[in-house]
Amino acid sequence: MKQFWTPGELRYESLSKAKMKQVLITLWNIPEGSRPGILVEHVKNLFMVYKMHELRVSQKQRLKEWETEMNYISSDSAKIYVENEADLEGPPRNFTYINHYIAGDNVTIPKSPPFGCLCEPECTIGSFCCGKLWNSRSAYGRDQRLLAELGTPIYECNKLCRCPPNCRNRVVQNGRVIDLAVFRTKNGCGWGLKAMQVIGKGAFVCEYTGEVITNKEADKRFNYAFTGDKTYLFGLSYNSKTNYPYSVDGSLFGNITRFINHSCDPNIVVYPVWVDCLDPNIPRLAFFSRRMIRRGEELTIDYMCQLKEEEEIISETFLSSQCQDPTLLSEHASWNGLTITCKCGADSCRKYLF
Repeated sequence: MKQFWTPGELRYESLSKAKMKQVLITLWNIPEGSRPGILVEHVKNLFMVYKMHELRVSQKQRLKEWETEMNYISSDSAKIYVENEADLEGPPRNFTYINHYIAGDNVTIPKSPPFGCLCEPECTIGSFCCGKLWNSRSAYGRDQRLLAELGTPIYECNKLCRCPPNCRNRVVQNGRVIDLAVFRTKNGCGWGLKAMQVIGKGAFVCEYTGEVITNKEADKRFNYAFTGDKTYLFGLSYNSKTNYPYSVDGSLFGNITRFINHSCDPNIVVYPVWVDCLDPNIPRLAFFSRRMIRRGEELTIDYMCQLKEEEEIISETFLSSQCQDPTLLSEHASWNGLTITCKCGADSCRKYLF
């Protein structure tokens, strides 16, 4: 089937049954020993193209069904698209779309905050809102764009707060408002996620979901990566880099953020966010744009979070080195012994993830 691929793209001419029938009749009317070799090869290629077309039609149908299913389940107001113009890969197997964390064995996710803010009629950057109640700071401006430096914990208003649902401090909890597409990359990095509209700097893009598991279970699943199975583990390590008790696994349960690839020069960054669950060890993981992102541009994060401290990022603040240390393994990373080779292609590529 290699003849149907141009560099990074699947391409072929669709057939008509009438054309196939005409060629077959022509071939049939020629005595077997007198059939031109070039005609025989042409007929073989026609059958291969016809088989390719059948596979492609089936693939498109399955991808459309997957797209429809995800949009039906998703609680976000924005749409999800699915595209594959690179190969014949279909939807991932054994993957269930979810909107929020689910608790794994021996994990409890509390959903009852002890208190909320008293801001009325709404929260302002100067009010004693949830961020200040938890010794942090106001995270968003009036336009709900990010103000907080990287590594700053974000405490959004919760269900006990007196402020309205459209409060400036209710961003992640109100869901994704940006259309995104799961797409098959053309550089051998499997599935990816891209923007279907322009995204301004400092905007909330999407939230990582999955199964919250103990680190004992996470260690087991991480080791599966060495036997060929893929894992999508994200360490919830905001409070401790070494003794954090939980990780999030997006392998079997998750949303479209599962398909975000790595780049050493990423365009989105992750922040820990607390809303109704105020367990310090179970923050929600929200992705925000670190610069303007073009329509059609792939979304990427730095799996190792090694970002430049001096680089300006959002709302005239600067990056700090304080960052979650996610352990994410996806199709974008390829095993080379015990080393994961980076294939991001950025000018600043470190060549290896670790």
